Amino acid sequence: MERPRFEQDRWILTGLVKRHRSNIDCELEWDFGEILNPAWRVVTKEIVLALLAPRHEPVLACPLAVRGVRSPRTANRTRMQLTAWFNWLTSRGISTLEDVTQELCEQYLEERSWSVPEAGKARRRLDPETLSEIVRTMKLVPLYGELLSTDGYRPGFTPWQGKTAAAVVGAKSVRTNRVPPVPEHILQPLLATCLYLVNEVGPHLADLLEELRADVAAADELPRFTVEHLPAMQNLLMEMQAAKEPLPAICAQKMVAVAGQTDPSPFAHLAANRLGRRIGVMELSRSWAFRT
Repeated sequence: MERPRFEQDRWILTGLVKRHRSNIDCELEWDFGEILNPAWRVVTKEIVLALLAPRHEPVLACPLAVRGVRSPRTANRTRMQLTAWFNWLTSRGISTLEDVTQELCEQYLEERSWSVPEAGKARRRLDPETLSEIVRTMKLVPLYGELLSTDGYRPGFTPWQGKTAAAVVGAKSVRTNRVPPVPEHILQPLLATCLYLVNEVGPHLADLLEELRADVAAADELPRFTVEHLPAMQNLLMEMQAAKEPLPAICAQKMVAVAGQTDPSPFAHLAANRLGRRIGVMELSRSWAFRT
């Protein structure tokens, strides 16, 4: 996969080295072209990269820059928040960040403080914890004044100067765990079940997984199913019928997909690959299954 270049407006980072398994593809597909003002696309790119690489020399030259490394997920959320902020400014006729005022910041925060309208439901005010992210994003721009190459707030201006984002929106610092403890009558059986799964089921499951991986790897070397394999398949099916052995079925996840089909075939639940390997072929084609 070709690496994205800074000047490109769409960055596909799905091939990121040491990508965290919890990251989904859409979190690593960054479209800076969504920002209407081309100069602010560059501003967003520079801030996002600075969050990802805070020890990069040009970033170190910014005395107020964030020093902790931010994850790609956090960087993407910042990109999305900056996109919303900058496009709102464009909709208000603002074409340069030097024209941003405290009044504009307060107007934007007030508009973002309410939930999206839903039919038949009244809009509700969002939690302070949600709003603090919006304020932090607006306050990011002056932290990288020495880095930004195309635009920036006017010298000396910072939204809500001297106040933290939490103080601006009235978010309270919660140091205790807000999740209530699990009652003992639920916790103890749960822990006992987990212990049984780890100690008794786990070792057997690990062995089965190894066998499955070996079986799948061996299948790659097998020939494809052809008409010459029909007699062997017919013999296998007769043996299974005589032994009252059921046909192998697909896994539960595939079952869900089949259930959503409007007109599933009679063999939709058949694990054709597993059946095919019983006679030494890569997979039993469902078209040949109909003929047998």
